[in-house]
Amino acid sequence: MNVNDQVETDLNEKKIFLSKITFFFGLFTVILRGIYVNSSLSVVYSGSYSQYLSYLSFFLFIISIFAKSDFSKRWVLVSLISLTIGTFIFYYSGDNNILLIVLFALSSWEIDLQKIIKFIFTTSLILFVSIIILNKLGILPNIITYKNGLARNSFGFLYTSGLSAFASFIYLNYLLIKREKYRLRDMLLGVILSSILFYFTRVSQDSLLVVFEAIIVYLINIEKKDIFGKISRLFSVIVAPLSLVFIFATSYMFTPYSTFWVNFDSHLSGRLYLGRELISNYTIKLFGQPIPQIGSAGLANIRNSGDYWTQYFYIDSSYLRFIYMYGICSIVLVAIFYFILIRKIIRYNDSYLAVCIIVVSVLGITGQYMSGYSPNFLWALIFSQYTYSSLKEKKKCLK
Repeated sequence: MNVNDQVETDLNEKKIFLSKITFFFGLFTVILRGIYVNSSLSVVYSGSYSQYLSYLSFFLFIISIFAKSDFSKRWVLVSLISLTIGTFIFYYSGDNNILLIVLFALSSWEIDLQKIIKFIFTTSLILFVSIIILNKLGILPNIITYKNGLARNSFGFLYTSGLSAFASFIYLNYLLIKREKYRLRDMLLGVILSSILFYFTRVSQDSLLVVFEAIIVYLINIEKKDIFGKISRLFSVIVAPLSLVFIFATSYMFTPYSTFWVNFDSHLSGRLYLGRELISNYTIKLFGQPIPQIGSAGLANIRNSGDYWTQYFYIDSSYLRFIYMYGICSIVLVAIFYFILIRKIIRYNDSYLAVCIIVVSVLGITGQYMSGYSPNFLWALIFSQYTYSSLKEKKKCLK
């Protein structure tokens, strides 16, 4: 090897290192932002802190992308399309979330999939446990929130709903790490975690889905004929479209004068009422539109009054957020990303990734688990370097 080749090799290695280190630093800011927006800190402090974390993520992911050493034609094509759509949506809606999702996904190119999952799991678990311990030691005091005139404590600064979502996503990452090594004790861990979450938070959706993923992955591993694996892979193809149709149709049909609909909406955290308000007052645009929202932070001064629930208006459903705030093009973009994920599932018979898509898609009905680039890790799985969790899987994929 001559001197010029050696210099070029060293330069490429430095670029690869820079690309990886900036990606993982960007991923760390993603996790921090996910904690912030799902905590009472967003009420106590200005929402600009969330924007600062977004801009820092934006900066780090761009550096990671430009430091890449090799690109495929497919990656370049998808990059141009997705960045163009994301930029237009940002311009018309005033929200940079879709653009950050795109940058997050693109910067994962050439990054090892298992390393991404392990980083998310380890970092999230450390932060989660630290918050709980510091709260119990009295260093992080509970911040009181109000609902229907009643005070309710958070765990440190994490809302009960945020704590439940955070814990369920940590377990989902744990599932992807264990894969075929998932055993009965891991399933029991999921059932116990679900019980604890429901006891302390009363968030039934997260708790039930943790039980679902715990049991279904265990059945996938012990069942010889791959029946549960095939069902999971099949359902992962249709769950997101079905969820979109469900939340749109039920929101459209919702009426506050029907006892049935009011009771049904109570199990969906009032998302149908908010969805009906959204559908009644806004039309669907190509690249989205700015929609003024008033969440907990905007009503911090009147949280203990009756005016809080009459003025609250926030688009929590990922699907309604895609349709109305980010526009038709966001649906097209997500469909492209969704197709890439499904293609990986079919190509590698990856039942574990299928279960993750099912869980995130269902959670997206009532929360920003799909429309938010934090804490949803699936966007990083689109272009990352797919690795096998075992020699058995590798042999199966190479046949």
